[in-house]
Amino acid sequence: MLIDDLPRNGGEAALDGIVDIVKLSQKLPAEQFQAAMLSVQAMMGPMKLVVSVVANAAAEAVAGDQYREFKESKAIELAAKLTDRTVETMKGFHEEAKVDPDNLLHGNEYVVATEFLMDAVLGEVKSLGVKAGSTVFANGAKGINKIFEPGRTPKASELKQYAEAQGWKPVQTGGGTLKYLDANGIPRVTIKQGSSRAPGSADPHVEFKSATGKRTDAFGNPVTRKSPDNHTSIDFDL
Repeated sequence: MLIDDLPRNGGEAALDGIVDIVKLSQKLPAEQFQAAMLSVQAMMGPMKLVVSVVANAAAEAVAGDQYREFKESKAIELAAKLTDRTVETMKGFHEEAKVDPDNLLHGNEYVVATEFLMDAVLGEVKSLGVKAGSTVFANGAKGINKIFEPGRTPKASELKQYAEAQGWKPVQTGGGTLKYLDANGIPRVTIKQGSSRAPGSADPHVEFKSATGKRTDAFGNPVTRKSPDNHTSIDFDL
């Protein structure tokens, strides 16, 4: 091993382990991935408090596309601090990696790993190793972009698999509305058969919420209760 290959400091050494998990996450069965996420919590050690504060601050500040951008900027800042680099240097590394067609992480590995940690402490158990929207998860679940491809109607079964791939827990009373709750008890995905008693909700549809409990469309963009994108039609095949 060359000297240049050694971690710069303890923070970079810790992130190296997370990078390995991110790279492997898409190859793991769902059960093993959940176990890996538990090991991530243990590996965070003293970083957990710092990551938790930054992640929750980002979640409470903004939502939708703004949330993703804000979270990315905070991940860059935190990754820079952990690896003893300037924010400008880390941002440059990240931007270069994002446009590199051979970069499977779609970003600097330390920034991606830091975002992964931020999502872990927020209860968003998913892989950020590749673009989650377009990937097919290890258990066969499609990503959001695949489910909502133009020209097709999303299936309830696909959304069910997607939610389960995130580690969200199903809650359903009888044969009624199926909700998937994250670790904080927020219903991130709600699958409804439809009811004529609720105006605009007669047909089967799906509703989404962000990590902070705000209504969004399938891609995390903020919507209102009466917005058409808050009631996305689906093929109820459960």
